[in-house]
Amino acid sequence: MSGIKDLAEIISEDADIVIKEFEEKKYPRLFLRISAAAVRIQRLATPPVSFLRMLHDKCYEIGAIKALMDLGVPYEIFLQNDISYEDLARRVKVEKGLLARYVRLAAAAGFLFEPRPGFVSHNVTSAILMKDRHTAQALHWGFKEALITASEISESFKMDPTGRNPYCSAWSISHKERGEALETYWQRIERVAQDAKDYQSLMIATAKLEQYSMEHVISCFDWRLVNTVVDCGGCPGHVSMALADRFHHLKFVVQDLPRAVTLARKSLPKRYKSRIKFDHNDLFKSQRVTADAYFYRWVMHLWPDSLAREIMCAAAKAMNHGAKLFINEMLMDDIDWDCESIEMEARMTDIRMHALHMGRVRSTDEYIALVRMADKRFRFERKHCPPGSLLSVLEFTFIEFSPVDTAGTDGSRTPVQEDYD
Repeated sequence: MSGIKDLAEIISEDADIVIKEFEEKKYPRLFLRISAAAVRIQRLATPPVSFLRMLHDKCYEIGAIKALMDLGVPYEIFLQNDISYEDLARRVKVEKGLLARYVRLAAAAGFLFEPRPGFVSHNVTSAILMKDRHTAQALHWGFKEALITASEISESFKMDPTGRNPYCSAWSISHKERGEALETYWQRIERVAQDAKDYQSLMIATAKLEQYSMEHVISCFDWRLVNTVVDCGGCPGHVSMALADRFHHLKFVVQDLPRAVTLARKSLPKRYKSRIKFDHNDLFKSQRVTADAYFYRWVMHLWPDSLAREIMCAAAKAMNHGAKLFINEMLMDDIDWDCESIEMEARMTDIRMHALHMGRVRSTDEYIALVRMADKRFRFERKHCPPGSLLSVLEFTFIEFSPVDTAGTDGSRTPVQEDYD
């Protein structure tokens, strides 16, 4: 149904359902349908040239909101109160008239609110920054990186038309320092403490969203069947903490880069310290810890196929017969293509991963093929895709039956620039 009348009917019908079922928590998907229909109405009602102009002007909306965040504007406004432009300008040291122009654009875009002439206050969107430190830090990072990285996507195509070299990602190009070699995002966050903190905040904030909830991890498997779990690339440990709260017999080793491990150790609540340990580990080097299960959440989509396969090769080194491998990722074949908002989330994630890391969103079959190419002893068991989740869990069992087929790599080293020259 693509006509404006049909889309209006979708909005009306779904809004009625939302009202009736709000307390049953069935509403997130319906909100997405309403949002998608509203976007499509706007698109149908806007002439093509005007619509494209709206798209390219989005960068100025992003730039304005980012600038206000950089100045600390949202943090100078108390919740439930407004502040005059005069007082706000004095605090952030920007001329009052200029500041008001940027605040008003942000407000028109849905960030902040002008309750009366000459004053500004929070709205429900901007108030999020005052209520959750991790979300505020993650969103600030996102606005910054989106502007810088997206501008170099075309240059990334020129440097690597295959989209397989992490050193040629749009992010790497946009962050190249004068006279220095290109580096990956992961090398950067290991070198720059603030970037590492921003990434951990991003992981914590995203896990709080309903569609990425830890509840979906808890329900994906009968965790009573295992005793030890390696949470690979899992800092700050939110997956392990969620499972530890529900399954008191489980013990965990959370592995990540050294700086991420240092930050996670400091922030781990005391009640988990006897059951959750941290270990700095290179995903591409042979796994050192033998456990009953290995969990990879939001890891594989960060890498091109060849490197994702090496990660699986490295994991197999420590596995005993019957060990479990879990891959927790967005899967293209599980996306509801009839819901435009969900499709956009998937498409955006796929392109974001390419721009940042040369990674990609894959299908179930692609993951099964990738894991089997890494080691034929992995047997695919099942896929768990809970209602309301944008991430699925693929479950594999390691079956000891023949010498490993390493597909030409022993998975024992970290890739370097020379691998791509």
